[in-house]
Amino acid sequence: MGCDKICKIQTLKDIGIRPEIAESLVNNCKALADDPVNCIRIGSFIVVNESSGGNRCKKSNSYNCFGMSVNVGYKRFNDGVIHWIGKYNRYWFNQKTPDSFYPDYP
Repeated sequence: MGCDKICKIQTLKDIGIRPEIAESLVNNCKALADDPVNCIRIGSFIVVNESSGGNRCKKSNSYNCFGMSVNVGYKRFNDGVIHWIGKYNRYWFNQKTPDSFYPDYP
Protein backbone atom coordinates (compact mmCIF):
# COMPACT_ATOMS: atom_id res chain seq x y z
CA MET A 1 0.00 0.00 0.00
CA GLY A 2 1.38 3.43 -0.95
CA CYS A 3 2.04 6.34 1.33
CA ASP A 4 0.20 9.51 0.31
CA LYS A 5 1.18 13.10 1.11
CA ILE A 6 -0.35 13.03 4.60
CA CYS A 7 1.38 9.74 5.37
CA LYS A 8 4.76 11.12 4.18
CA ILE A 9 4.40 14.26 6.31
CA GLN A 10 3.46 12.19 9.35
CA THR A 11 6.37 9.81 8.78
CA LEU A 12 8.80 12.74 8.70
CA LYS A 13 7.29 14.15 11.89
CA ASP A 14 7.53 10.71 13.51
CA ILE A 15 11.29 10.60 12.87
CA GLY A 16 11.69 13.98 14.57
CA ILE A 17 11.48 16.54 11.78
CA ARG A 18 9.70 19.76 12.75
CA PRO A 19 6.14 19.84 11.39
CA GLU A 20 6.76 23.06 9.43
CA ILE A 21 9.74 21.52 7.65
CA ALA A 22 8.04 18.15 7.08
CA GLU A 23 5.05 19.80 5.42
CA SER A 24 7.19 22.18 3.38
CA LEU A 25 9.57 19.44 2.24
CA VAL A 26 6.80 17.10 1.09
CA ASN A 27 4.65 19.78 -0.53
CA ASN A 28 7.52 21.56 -2.29
CA CYS A 29 9.35 18.41 -3.41
CA LYS A 30 6.08 17.22 -4.96
CA ALA A 31 5.57 20.57 -6.69
CA LEU A 32 9.13 21.44 -7.72
CA ALA A 33 11.38 18.38 -7.88
CA ASP A 34 11.87 16.14 -10.90
CA ASP A 35 11.95 13.10 -8.58
CA PRO A 36 9.79 14.04 -5.57
CA VAL A 37 10.29 10.80 -3.64
CA ASN A 38 14.07 11.03 -3.87
CA CYS A 39 13.92 14.74 -3.02
CA ILE A 40 11.98 13.95 0.17
CA ARG A 41 14.31 11.07 1.05
CA ILE A 42 17.55 13.03 0.56
CA GLY A 43 16.14 16.25 2.05
CA SER A 44 14.92 14.51 5.19
CA PHE A 45 18.29 12.82 5.69
CA ILE A 46 20.15 16.12 5.36
CA VAL A 47 17.82 18.13 7.60
CA VAL A 48 18.07 15.46 10.32
CA ASN A 49 21.87 15.42 10.14
CA GLU A 50 22.42 19.16 9.79
CA SER A 51 19.91 20.47 12.32
CA SER A 52 18.35 17.54 14.20
CA GLY A 53 15.29 17.71 11.98
CA GLY A 54 15.11 21.47 12.19
CA ASN A 55 15.02 21.45 15.98
CA ARG A 56 18.41 23.20 16.18
CA CYS A 57 17.64 25.72 13.49
CA LYS A 58 15.81 28.86 14.44
CA LYS A 59 15.52 32.48 13.52
CA SER A 60 18.94 33.09 15.09
CA ASN A 61 20.62 31.11 12.30
CA SER A 62 18.30 32.34 9.55
CA TYR A 63 16.24 29.14 9.33
CA ASN A 64 19.12 27.43 7.51
CA CYS A 65 18.18 23.87 8.45
CA PHE A 66 20.02 22.16 5.60
CA GLY A 67 23.51 23.38 6.47
CA MET A 68 23.89 25.28 3.20
CA SER A 69 26.55 27.94 2.83
CA VAL A 70 24.49 31.01 2.08
CA ASN A 71 25.07 34.72 2.44
CA VAL A 72 21.42 35.57 2.92
CA GLY A 73 19.11 34.59 5.71
CA TYR A 74 15.71 33.04 5.32
CA LYS A 75 12.61 34.56 6.87
CA ARG A 76 10.77 31.23 7.23
CA PHE A 77 11.50 27.52 7.24
CA ASN A 78 9.73 27.28 3.88
CA ASP A 79 12.24 29.67 2.27
CA GLY A 80 15.16 27.44 3.25
CA VAL A 81 13.37 24.33 1.99
CA ILE A 82 12.64 25.92 -1.39
CA HIS A 83 16.27 27.03 -1.75
CA TRP A 84 17.46 23.52 -0.89
CA ILE A 85 15.12 21.99 -3.51
CA GLY A 86 16.56 24.35 -6.11
CA LYS A 87 20.04 23.05 -5.27
CA TYR A 88 18.72 19.48 -5.29
CA ASN A 89 17.31 19.95 -8.82
CA ARG A 90 20.60 21.43 -10.06
CA TYR A 91 23.21 19.28 -8.37
CA TRP A 92 21.98 16.41 -6.26
CA PHE A 93 19.06 14.84 -8.14
CA ASN A 94 21.22 11.90 -9.26
CA GLN A 95 22.15 10.96 -5.71
CA LYS A 96 20.09 7.98 -4.65
CA THR A 97 21.64 7.53 -1.20
CA PRO A 98 22.76 10.09 1.34
CA ASP A 99 26.29 8.70 1.73
CA SER A 100 27.76 10.89 -1.02
CA PHE A 101 27.00 14.09 0.93
CA TYR A 102 29.40 13.30 3.77
CA PRO A 103 32.98 12.04 3.82
CA ASP A 104 33.78 8.48 4.79
CA TYR A 105 35.06 8.06 8.32
CA PRO A 106 37.01 5.07 9.58
